[in-house]
Amino acid sequence: MRGARSLPNERIERALAAIDRAIAAAPERDGASFSQAVQEVSAVRDEVATHGRATPEARRRLDTLNAVLSMILAGHFPLGAPPWDEVRKARGWLAEVQL
Repeated sequence: MRGARSLPNERIERALAAIDRAIAAAPERDGASFSQAVQEVSAVRDEVATHGRATPEARRRLDTLNAVLSMILAGHFPLGAPPWDEVRKARGWLAEVQL
């Protein structure tokens, strides 16, 4: 049987893979990969928010996930050229999230 934390971690892995595909497609924008990353990170963020923000660590995770989501959305729906450096930074932040 899977542990309680395996699903969010699997979602993080899928989000990282989607971000990697989006970055690999640069300078073209891979909308499908950005969409998948948004869905996966949003689901993890919602789970973290649902299970409470009682500890400083949980609040930090939520802040990080919100920042990652903002950068992925900026890449998905850029006002100009996609902000690839910020997308790469967000990928690194997501890789450091531990649930």
